[in-house]
Amino acid sequence: MSLIMGIETAIRSLRAHTFALDTIDHNIANKNTLGYSRQVAVFATTEPMTNISPPGQIGTGVKVSNIERIRDLYLDRQIRSELQNVGKWEILERTFQNLKALFPEVDDPTAPGLKTQIEAFWNAWEALADKVDTDPLNITAEKIEVYNRAYELANLLNNRASGLINLQQDLNNEMRTTIQNINTYLKLIAELNKQIVNIYAIGQQPNDLLDKRTQALAELSKLMNLNIETRSDGSVFLHVHGHTLVDGSRYNSLTYISGKKDSKFERIGLFEYQGARPVDITDKIYEGRLGGLLNARDQVVSWYRTQLDTFANSLITVVNKIHRGATSSDPTIAFPIDFFTGSRASDINVNLQLNKGSNIAAYTGIITGYTGATPVTQKMNIAKIIANINNKLMNSWVQSNNQTIYSYTYIGTNGSLPPANQLGLGNGQVIIGGVTIPYYSTDTIGAFVNRINSINPEKFVAIYIDSNSNPKDPNERGLYIFSNEALTIEELGDTTPLITNSGNMTLKRLNLEERIYSAAPINYEGAIEGNQILEYRPVPLTFFTWESQKNKFDVEAMDPGSSAGPPPKYLGSVNIIYRGAQYEVQWGTVQPIAATRSAIIAITGSGSFIPESQKFFFGSRVISSNGNQDHQLSPFFISDKDGNLLQSIKLITNTRFEDFYDSILSSLKGETNSAENILAEYKAAVEQLQNLQDNITRVDEVQELMLAKQYQRAYDASVRVMAVIDEMLNMLINRTATQSSNWSEI
Repeated sequence: MSLIMGIETAIRSLRAHTFALDTIDHNIANKNTLGYSRQVAVFATTEPMTNISPPGQIGTGVKVSNIERIRDLYLDRQIRSELQNVGKWEILERTFQNLKALFPEVDDPTAPGLKTQIEAFWNAWEALADKVDTDPLNITAEKIEVYNRAYELANLLNNRASGLINLQQDLNNEMRTTIQNINTYLKLIAELNKQIVNIYAIGQQPNDLLDKRTQALAELSKLMNLNIETRSDGSVFLHVHGHTLVDGSRYNSLTYISGKKDSKFERIGLFEYQGARPVDITDKIYEGRLGGLLNARDQVVSWYRTQLDTFANSLITVVNKIHRGATSSDPTIAFPIDFFTGSRASDINVNLQLNKGSNIAAYTGIITGYTGATPVTQKMNIAKIIANINNKLMNSWVQSNNQTIYSYTYIGTNGSLPPANQLGLGNGQVIIGGVTIPYYSTDTIGAFVNRINSINPEKFVAIYIDSNSNPKDPNERGLYIFSNEALTIEELGDTTPLITNSGNMTLKRLNLEERIYSAAPINYEGAIEGNQILEYRPVPLTFFTWESQKNKFDVEAMDPGSSAGPPPKYLGSVNIIYRGAQYEVQWGTVQPIAATRSAIIAITGSGSFIPESQKFFFGSRVISSNGNQDHQLSPFFISDKDGNLLQSIKLITNTRFEDFYDSILSSLKGETNSAENILAEYKAAVEQLQNLQDNITRVDEVQELMLAKQYQRAYDASVRVMAVIDEMLNMLINRTATQSSNWSEI
């Protein structure tokens, strides 16, 4: 080995340690760069020189074989996974905070809001009821007060519903912005892929580009859920459940596409192929900010919107039934008057026909009998019945089937045959919730109803609707009983012989039936897929009901002049417990949308389907347990088996008006606290994982300076080696060969 080889070895050392010092300098310069990973120069021996004599290998020095990027890739995957959760729950937590602004009673029960207006509405009816009992001729001021409180309640419900819709629209707009940000990162990752592959191809290590891509992947993970696969060429392949996002240097953009018909809310599309229409991947996105926005818009806010509509719809339905029952018995009113108009929180309003309150039915006269041809009337305090509705079940009541008799029809005879238009009935009794209520042959239906209301109005009240001219429900004439709990009703047999003339009817033939109605409507814009009772199509709908098809139930969307439309979607199933037996009613793509089990009926619509209401009910009919003389109506209970059906149809069971709004507030408070806790947990997890990664990747000045001194010492030593070799060469050149004085003579 020559001295020149020694110089080369020293030079290699100088170069290697200079390179290492440059790496230290690069680390310190990027100490505060976000996402930067510390780099380390990896030293390796150069190829040795083989010596023949003496045999052996002689080292030729050192080189930097690689600039290693210090990073734990497993921690990166964990961090990205947790960032998806953080992105989602940041949106959800903020959404719950926005919802609390719409329902201020969550934090302050005394704050003016819907709860205050609801209580004021019931209190106004209570004040009117008291005035009816004491001074029924001077109730104008109290009726105006009821009207004003109802107007304020309806207006606030409109306002809250509008706020919820606006919140959904804001989330939809933010979804657009998030999609644009996602596309920016997809494009960046595709460009980085191209550069990284090229650098790997020439044998280089693209550490800084890898850091940029890692940071971009982390930011993208916070925006949406995705799967990441690293390929052998150094590129990453991104997809979401098989739908390609980034493939090498090519990327596919996300876009927003139209939702369901007439929906203001959009869905997420992916351009999988150039020139092709975007593919709907909305159902594939469930994490990250984008998943959080979809969840908040289509589930969270939609749920509270549904709850508000459920309350409003039930309020409209029940108050209107009672008010119509009062006005239908008033001979001075041509048609029954609804108290409210509309069908949901966004369109509820006080009926203009109430004339600022003057036409409110505070009480009505009930014909209890006749003296000759002169009817004997008794006052029914309608205001008290409505005031007591506050503690009654919202969507559950007992009703008869459609009747041909009226409230002034006799239950029985009084020693002489009633007028020809009145049917004779016998004496008997009805046991409602353990309370026995007799009826006599001298009673009219109205007298019997008044007797029910005099027993315990806090527990149950009744109304008889005379008119069947209501366009929303032409089969409305009959008896309705509203209670504060599920009732057991027994109709005991008559104790006197019945009149045998044709058309006679026993009270049992009222066919009492417990019904639990769904809240309506449920056809919200942008409702999540599968959250519909049936495929909505702008064509006439035909519903087969109990009366028309007996044991056959089905739903058909009929095109004019064509066959039935598509079958309903699978929604789920419910368990029904009735008279000690349990039944399962399923909704599927093959099974009809409604089914029967023994005495259980589930009917979509009642008679003609009303698109703006979209109601249907479960009903349990009176059971004959002793021939035709003893009929018993038992309560039934419904529970959702798989969490789909009741959410879709908003079937409210055994819930009172006074409890329902409180349950909304309690739910919002609980979900807000839960969202805050969940978000804090995910953030803590990310922070912990990031700290672990930082301990590996971060630049430690002290450590870097120590390495720099170590490299400097090696550099200095190599310089000194070169100095020694220089001296050796100097000795060899200048001292071992001197000029001969006789050289020229040779």
